[in-house]
Amino acid sequence: MDKETQHAVTEGTSPAASGPAGSLFEGQVGAFFLLSLLVRAEPRGLPGTIIDRVEFQRASEGHPLDDVIVHAHDEHGKPAVLEIQVKKGITFAPADPIFRSVVSQIVQASRKAEFPTSRYELAIAISRRRTKLTDLIRTF
Repeated sequence: MDKETQHAVTEGTSPAASGPAGSLFEGQVGAFFLLSLLVRAEPRGLPGTIIDRVEFQRASEGHPLDDVIVHAHDEHGKPAVLEIQVKKGITFAPADPIFRSVVSQIVQASRKAEFPTSRYELAIAISRRRTKLTDLIRTF
């Protein structure tokens, strides 16, 4: 089985069945990137790339920020990855347990062998009322 086929048959967890951020917002974040994939537009958070595929819920495959994973490539064919953790809200304060959890996930991701040697980006998408989705995706 080739690598492309392996990705096609790998199963993850449904966004509807996982996480407190809610399936609706997670789906909206994923749809934002799927639209970029469809029109072959440069995705937010990965400038200079084109998306190859978008995955959901891939913690079981070693993605600490597992809600939405964007796989892309640049003009030279070099791969790039963007892991996104989707949250309803976060205060970015040490006392916030959600913040502490996400920081722990970021530390885990930064310890991956490919993190320092490839283009590997991390982001948090935060749901806020009356705000455009493009304003919610923050990269680190």
